[in-house]
Amino acid sequence: MPAIAKKLAFTCLLTIVAAATCAAGVSTASLLLVPMPREIEDAGAPATIAKDWAIRVATTDKADGHSAGLLQEETKFVLGEPLAIKTGESAASREIVLSAVAADPKQPKLFNEQGYRLTVQPERITIEASTSTGRFYGVQTLRQLLRTSQGGQVPGLKVRDYPALEIRGVSDDISRGQVSTLEDFKETVRRLAFYKKNMYQPYIEDMFRFDTDPQIGADRGAVTKAEMAEILKEAELNHITLTPVFETLGHQDRLLSLPENRKYAEIQDNSQPLWSFAPTNPEAVKFILKLVAEMAAATPSPYFHIGGDESWDVGQGVSKARVKKVGIGRVHADFFTEIHDYVAKALKRRTMLYSDMLLHHPDSLKSMPKDMIIVDWHYQVTDDYPSVKKLKDAGYGSVLTSPGLWSWDSFYPNYRLGFGNAAKFTDVARREEVLGSIMSSWGDNGAENLRENNLVGFAYSAAVEWETSSDDPGNFLNRYVAVRYGIPAGSAELASVEKELGWSVPQGFNSYGQLFHRTLRLKPFIQDQLTTMAKLEKTMTEVRDKIKASRGVVKLDAAHLDSLDHAARRLQYMARRQQTLDQVARQLGDKPSGALTAADQSQIMTSLSALRDELASIAAEYPSLWLRRNKYPKLDFNIDRLYKQVGQIQNMIDLCQAGLLRAEQPPDGTWMWYPEADPKTKTTTATTYFVKTVDLPSDVVSAEMKLFADDGCRIWINGKRAARATYGSGAIAKNVADLFKKGKNFVAIEANNGYGAAGILLTIDIVTPDGKVRVTADESWKTSQKEHLNWKTTNPTHKDWVDVKLLGKGLVAPWTEIDW
Repeated sequence: MPAIAKKLAFTCLLTIVAAATCAAGVSTASLLLVPMPREIEDAGAPATIAKDWAIRVATTDKADGHSAGLLQEETKFVLGEPLAIKTGESAASREIVLSAVAADPKQPKLFNEQGYRLTVQPERITIEASTSTGRFYGVQTLRQLLRTSQGGQVPGLKVRDYPALEIRGVSDDISRGQVSTLEDFKETVRRLAFYKKNMYQPYIEDMFRFDTDPQIGADRGAVTKAEMAEILKEAELNHITLTPVFETLGHQDRLLSLPENRKYAEIQDNSQPLWSFAPTNPEAVKFILKLVAEMAAATPSPYFHIGGDESWDVGQGVSKARVKKVGIGRVHADFFTEIHDYVAKALKRRTMLYSDMLLHHPDSLKSMPKDMIIVDWHYQVTDDYPSVKKLKDAGYGSVLTSPGLWSWDSFYPNYRLGFGNAAKFTDVARREEVLGSIMSSWGDNGAENLRENNLVGFAYSAAVEWETSSDDPGNFLNRYVAVRYGIPAGSAELASVEKELGWSVPQGFNSYGQLFHRTLRLKPFIQDQLTTMAKLEKTMTEVRDKIKASRGVVKLDAAHLDSLDHAARRLQYMARRQQTLDQVARQLGDKPSGALTAADQSQIMTSLSALRDELASIAAEYPSLWLRRNKYPKLDFNIDRLYKQVGQIQNMIDLCQAGLLRAEQPPDGTWMWYPEADPKTKTTTATTYFVKTVDLPSDVVSAEMKLFADDGCRIWINGKRAARATYGSGAIAKNVADLFKKGKNFVAIEANNGYGAAGILLTIDIVTPDGKVRVTADESWKTSQKEHLNWKTTNPTHKDWVDVKLLGKGLVAPWTEIDW
């Protein structure tokens, strides 16, 4: 290959890595843009925009006035004062011109609908497109070029740009914790548009004020119709389609808990948790359609998203007989079809529906309308997502892929997984030429993660949805910090902060949220965890130093550094806490604190007091960060949880002062599960039942129970519910003496496992006047994966009941680090 060809090929390779096509000698390495335009060509000398330039709207489209206004604000930031906006045609120099051109039938459909051409010459900059949407996106690119310029000098270039995917959206959970203020909703829309997103989906369970039932969402900060109208107006200005996700089947425990709505629930047993509407109850369907109509009226859109995910209790209550007759897939299909038909005929919209229940019950795919838009969500990081092709092969021509931000169950997203999921899933979306992609953020367990921390993930998803390939996170973060914080040359320090926070959770783990909030256990930890925590503390100390140093560098969004520092501070505290608890547990051994020297006791109290004070300071800082952008309701849950941990540490201090502080001893019970090949690594997802009879010679004085489950279980004693345990909650401790009686007793467990290993660890230490009885796993337990009549209070004699599989005693793999 000739030398000049080698040089050109190398330049093109660099450009492709940056997600643009090399047309000449322009180096995209110096362009800090999100997303990176598809094609960039060198146009010679730069344009130096000064105060004597003007912005000209050479179109009659009112939407271009808003685009020009955004550009004007950007020039004020860069130049110190805004450029004037002019209208009408002109050949004047020193102008930025927004111009309309005819659609070109030779160009791709998405270029004509959303694409633009941007030309930068020394005396004139033009943005041309056949739609106001295309011109809007051209303005965003120019805004970023200005924002990252030195004194308004923009490189001479020609850009031809359009997206890889038609729909590029975000779903934003406002139902489990944080609910944005009206201004924050608007700001969220503006930020998404800046990165060329074009759909915003607030996720709504009960968080809309319905006239149909004014009690829905009351006192929880639910969005009013007036607020929704303002959000809609902002979305339309910024070329974003507002399409809320409204759950029409599952995820409606709060709405159904209202007395007037209880009759619409699938589960009518008051002892069982509520979750789904009853899909076979005609009155429930009528009620749902009233809510759908009311929300649709408040959110004009070509689409209506009916949710439809995770309706796991369907078939366990009102619809049980119908499910038995026609199958659970058919029941789901009939319900979704009825809602779809209303949306299509009465509302004249296309239905969006989550994919998971269809994929779990594939017979449902055959009988549903094929014009539905299926939102296929998967959050694991893998090289392929075969469900996309499966849905297309089943006749569903419109599919939206939906990766996850991994923002849930924690105070900061796990971007190791979030970026990986977005990159891999969007690669599949482009390959399969789907309709688009929706990046999902969720607020499970209180939505503790501040919503503004999601923006870097939203921006990355915007980049991979627009660009022709998924960029490396490191390259992306360099671009992102430049345009977000207004730093012309970017900032390696801030890029490092974003990377260290987002990638702080080690490979193989989902989040630190559950570890942070678990009941504190004073016990030694394994060396691997201690090494991880020591490294985490060091890294977060460095991150906080970098944040402090960056405060004088950033020109935009400086307040966000407070949220980044808060997340780093929490991780720093958690790492110190784990190391301190380990150190104290090792000092104590099997002795009470009163048996230690006065110096050792003083050292323990000093260490614990430092933890208490740091966490109290974190708890005091959090409300102001929340209230900057969110309404008050649901803040209390997160604050109470923090102060509960402060109280746990104080309790340790008090016990140490009294000489009574002890380290926890490891469990000595035995694990059990259904007799599968290897429950320690992988199991079926079926509900599993366990029963044991316990004969007691006399009345019970005490019965101390401890229970741990992977993933979760409920336990009954003599037919009365005693407790519920989950992997996230750690072990449950409870005195259950009042549930036992003299004579024959039944201990019954219903367990569930979603994926991976499964096991139950139970100990009940019963004291009677005649002595002690220990209940744990042994050969006398029976198990079944079929539910039998009165199984909680009858002998397990049916052939389905088989001997349990014993998995070992105490801290056995993979449960060596459980909270007990």
